Amino acid sequence: MILTKHWVYLDLQKTGCTFLREKLLEIFPQIRESQFTLKLKRKLHKTFPFMPPPNTQKHRRCQKFHNGLRLMTIRDPFDYYYSLWSYGIDGRGAFYDKLKGKLSPINLAEIYGERSASCFQNFLNQAIPGGELDLYTKRVLNMILPKSESKLLECLLRKKTLLSPDFCHDNLSQYYPSVLLPTDALADYFHLMADNGKLSEMNLPSGWKNIFPLGSKKINASVYGSDLNMKQIIRQQCSDSVDLIYSNCFLPNSLYKLSKNT
Repeated sequence: MILTKHWVYLDLQKTGCTFLREKLLEIFPQIRESQFTLKLKRKLHKTFPFMPPPNTQKHRRCQKFHNGLRLMTIRDPFDYYYSLWSYGIDGRGAFYDKLKGKLSPINLAEIYGERSASCFQNFLNQAIPGGELDLYTKRVLNMILPKSESKLLECLLRKKTLLSPDFCHDNLSQYYPSVLLPTDALADYFHLMADNGKLSEMNLPSGWKNIFPLGSKKINASVYGSDLNMKQIIRQQCSDSVDLIYSNCFLPNSLYKLSKNT
């Protein structure tokens, strides 16, 4: 997360967040915190909760609802899970580390041992377990709901049913970020919104387009995630699993569609 007085960037994992985060910190170097400052603030906040936490700590939730401009990157649900799986094949990511800690090497290899439809299906069985919310939805909820709404978050995480459209509209729409940027066209949409005045609260400095030009090369991508041919093969071979993804990911998919309708 990057927190300022007038805007906040909610850096949702595996949505191009590292890429955009670094671009924003290049555009606004004055808000970048040194590693020493980050460590000190984390330690102080942990010891004394009333002390302010860091303003640029990755994947941290807001303490309370931010009334200014709220930005978040969002990804198509299938692309999200394919990317997360590919990231794990590289041996990276928090979800890979979690599975590595609880599964035997043989079971872990059944998920990340090769790029195949069966391995992807085994991965989804872990990421979208029956009887609880899927991983992507949990991560979205954890990012858009501030810590002041922890009771609501805990209640949602205990839900044994999918989040319905009516439920999301009635209970969550107020927390939707005001600016949603689709991962697959992140730079294009950022420029479009800036040119249309929708990022005016950020007070982007002159010359920001030189730092963040169209066509900027993404960072922190997985080796296999960029293989579009393999992704299409997996999608075709796992059609039932693709349907499962979209039926479970109503909230992320709704936000992704909203980002495309900007």
